Amino acid sequence: MPSMPAPPRAASSARTEPADPRRTEQFRARLSEQIGPHRFGLWFEHGTAISVDRSAITVVATNAYVRDWILRNFREPLER
Repeated sequence: MPSMPAPPRAASSARTEPADPRRTEQFRARLSEQIGPHRFGLWFEHGTAISVDRSAITVVATNAYVRDWILRNFREPLER
């Protein structure tokens, strides 16, 4: 699966620490509130993985089309 480029505040894609499930769920809930549960469900519930650790947010899309669409439409909420 193609990986989205990291937002400016994120570390490189070379993960040095494991994802934090609590931070990941908090981030997913906040993103869902920001973009709406319907849009979140369409783009982030079926095959797009999100993981969060102390230094990075990683989003892995199912294909290049989904990656590009997410970048064009959700970059700002992902960077907050």
